[in-house]
Amino acid sequence: MDLTAGTRGEILKILKVRGQASAAELSRELGLAPNAIRGHLLILEQAGFIEHRFMKRGRGRPAKIYRLAPRSEGLFPRHYDQLLEELIKEIGLVDGQHKLGQLVKGMAERWAADLAPNLRGLSYEEKLVAISRHLDLGGLMITLKKDDEGYHSFVVYNCVYLNTARRHREICRLIPTVIERLTGAKVTLGPTIHNGQSHCLYQVERVE
Repeated sequence: MDLTAGTRGEILKILKVRGQASAAELSRELGLAPNAIRGHLLILEQAGFIEHRFMKRGRGRPAKIYRLAPRSEGLFPRHYDQLLEELIKEIGLVDGQHKLGQLVKGMAERWAADLAPNLRGLSYEEKLVAISRHLDLGGLMITLKKDDEGYHSFVVYNCVYLNTARRHREICRLIPTVIERLTGAKVTLGPTIHNGQSHCLYQVERVE
């Protein structure tokens, strides 16, 4: 029996993106009865995938708030991590660690070149949407946001390169370089998952 399939899988995804939620909030988002949600939450908590705490929200009893437990990180895609780590080790043995930055740049440029034909004829904003969808398919759980002043940012909730990025920070330039090559914009890296935040933030500044 897969404990993380169906509704329980959706609950885990919501908690991954939002950071935390109550049973009532999950019930509204998934359109299911609160009792059904609580049943799924109990199963996930007993399996060690989520945990809860009580939070005071205005008057009345404290609300029971759920969030992911450390064990749940293994449920989200990490397909590229091991391959990258082995490749980086090999580069260090053959060419020295200084070659890593060049490797990341070359990978990003080839990735951008492969994606570029799909973006022809699109506006700047349409390109950002297409890029976010492409990256999301790679398991990054990425969201494109736009603030009140019209500035865009990419928010990544699942770093598929997490273990590698913790050892080799150059990896964090891969996605920004892809976005820059495809849009001509400038991308600045903000908070990151490997530094203990809930997400990675890539702020995009359009260059006129």
